[in-house]
Amino acid sequence: MADCAAVATPALHQRLLKDRSVVIGCPKFDDVNHYVEKLTEILKRNDVGSLTVAHMKVPCCCALNVVAQRALDASGKMIPTQRLIVSVDGDIKRV
Repeated sequence: MADCAAVATPALHQRLLKDRSVVIGCPKFDDVNHYVEKLTEILKRNDVGSLTVAHMKVPCCCALNVVAQRALDASGKMIPTQRLIVSVDGDIKRV
């Protein structure tokens, strides 16, 4: 999840975070290769049933989808994935 997405809409906590583990980051300001490595290890070492990528509706945040796909590929696992886009108004859209 993009770190700003959690701040943009408080409803995100009730709708998405209950009973889930969360990985947060910012692809604009952080090293995305490090994210790929860390997420790959999480996927390899755990029984992950699904992966949800939630990011803001801004160009830089879309890189989280690439991070997730690269980590999935590197892990060798086939895990159902969904993508959520959070608008600056706090609306959540499934893609």
